Amino acid sequence: MSISRVFFSDLKSSKCSSVVEARLLRFWEARNVQRDLFTSFSDF
Repeated sequence: MSISRVFFSDLKSSKCSSVVEARLLRFWEARNVQRDLFTSFSDF
């Protein structure tokens, strides 16, 4: 599988940019959940 690089400046208002935005939001939310879980367990 080849990896293609897409830069934010190359994205236009299209379906592709919407998919990228959705994936970034999911990734960011998952990171925040993991951080919050780690913080809550470290309080014990």
